[in-house]
Amino acid sequence: MNTTHRLNRKTLMARAAQIALAALLCLSVLPVFPVRAQSAAPTAVEITSLAPNPAYIEQPVTVSVRATSAAGVPRGRVEVRTGQDRVCTITLNTAGEGSCTLSFEQAGAIRLKAFYLGTDAFLPSASAEKELAVMDRFIPVIEITDEPDPSVAGRPFDVRVQVSAVDGPLATGPVSVWLSAEKCSEPPAVLPPDSCEISLSGGTGSCTLTPQTPVDGYICAAYEGSAAYLSGVAEGEPHLVSASNTFVFLTRLDPEPSLPGEQVWAYFEVESPDGEPAASDRVTVTSGGLSCTATVGEGRCALVFNTPHLHQVTASYHGGTYQPAGSDEPVALESATSRPYTHRVNAPPTSIRLSATGLSVFTAVGERVATITATDPNPDETIQFSLVNGQGSDHNAFFLVEGDQLILARSVSGQGNSLKIRLRATDEAGLTYEQSFTLFLNGEAVLPDTGFPAGRVTQLPLQPKEKAYQQLNEVVLEIPSLGVSAPITGVPNLELTWDATWLSNQVGWLHGTAFPGWEGNSALAAHSTLASGLPGPFARLRELRKGDQIWVRAFGETHIYEVRSVTLASPEKSDVLRHEDSAWLTLVTCQSYDEETGTYRWRLVVRAERVDIR
Repeated sequence: MNTTHRLNRKTLMARAAQIALAALLCLSVLPVFPVRAQSAAPTAVEITSLAPNPAYIEQPVTVSVRATSAAGVPRGRVEVRTGQDRVCTITLNTAGEGSCTLSFEQAGAIRLKAFYLGTDAFLPSASAEKELAVMDRFIPVIEITDEPDPSVAGRPFDVRVQVSAVDGPLATGPVSVWLSAEKCSEPPAVLPPDSCEISLSGGTGSCTLTPQTPVDGYICAAYEGSAAYLSGVAEGEPHLVSASNTFVFLTRLDPEPSLPGEQVWAYFEVESPDGEPAASDRVTVTSGGLSCTATVGEGRCALVFNTPHLHQVTASYHGGTYQPAGSDEPVALESATSRPYTHRVNAPPTSIRLSATGLSVFTAVGERVATITATDPNPDETIQFSLVNGQGSDHNAFFLVEGDQLILARSVSGQGNSLKIRLRATDEAGLTYEQSFTLFLNGEAVLPDTGFPAGRVTQLPLQPKEKAYQQLNEVVLEIPSLGVSAPITGVPNLELTWDATWLSNQVGWLHGTAFPGWEGNSALAAHSTLASGLPGPFARLRELRKGDQIWVRAFGETHIYEVRSVTLASPEKSDVLRHEDSAWLTLVTCQSYDEETGTYRWRLVVRAERVDIR
């Protein structure tokens, strides 16, 4: 079997050699021509124009390019790119030129470059960069003027529209104009019959409206926008289309505003495009049940308003005739009524009220004491409140007014049983009312609960926002004999107590007592046992003895206090927080936990007097 395989292989190799020899003999008889390689020609490509430049966002810009070569006119394609992004592709014409159109959605300086892709005969090339400035489109300001106003139903009047923007070019494009009973918003899907079209020239244009139906409304204008301008709708120009050929105007009421019982003159004018009303024609001015009548020549009559607040006033022309010169036919001047005029009859506020009649002596400076309200016969007016001197203003200095809030400006600790203040309410017309108040001081408070059961963990709820503590930077309490050093944080007084639940290793300054280191009685509380069951900062407070020192470090100074007493007090015995004229420190913590009630029976109170400042 192996012998057969070797024979077959020899036979195949012999045949292959014969075929190769025959092919070589055939090639030797064919003619031989020399081959010459031809190289591609170098090219140059340039962006010949960007039109327009600068352009606006979304405005079409035509990019024109030209490719050249000493070896002829390049053909093929050119890509226009911004960085790595291809923005358009151009197929060159027989002159090696071409163009494409693009637009951009963001303002800025756009750098464009053209890349000729080359052919077999021409090498690729790249152009120099060309910068296109793309600018934001302008927000149009649309102004409308009309003549005449008022107009008469069935008669034409002219509308002129101007579209502009600060530093903007002259606006072009179409503007739609129509009448509406409401203020203008979006243009309707189908314009009403009372409409016209304007083609802006130099930013302005005009058209004519001929409304057939009376309306007291607005002329609206919608600008379609252009390459340089966004579209927009005007707010609307008030316009009266009257059913009468006579117009009555209430020009003013004097005084404005007036006081109850005061004589008010109503001034009016009467006009007509068809002729001048006679001086003897009559006009009646009305407001509710009030009225007065005078001639056109007099031009005014008087009303007396007895009720405060806003009153609608109108003037009605009784009608008349006009005799044109050289004509035997008189022109009828129809009766007409003016637009309503709103007149304010003003009266001063009549009372002031406080939402609270007293405050706690532990109210913190800066906290709200009460909300102030006033009774005013003009319910739409905004009232301004202020503290003023006068009878009953003895303690104004302890407060300030912010809007309608009475705010505590100074600590009221030690100010007796009540405070007197005087408030003023001022309405929009400058009329005032003043009232004195007596605020009663409540010196009662419950001493804070500053301890948890020893030896077991107490799970605490999240601290409510209204009970958040005030962080006091650089204020520290130190008790050298007990090895205590703890930062002081502010605890707000709410509902006549202080919630010290979330104090950990801090000492809480009880808001409403004197700030630590200041004159007065500064009350500080801390836990005897923490929520973890471990001892708190005041766990050994009962070891203090008369004469021991307590330090308060604040803002670069050290206030030295000496202990004067260590006593037990019931939680309700808030007189330990009484005001002091000099600087005192009162430390409070819990004592004697009652397992049956789950509360501490007593408060341990340490009183110390300042003896030095270093």
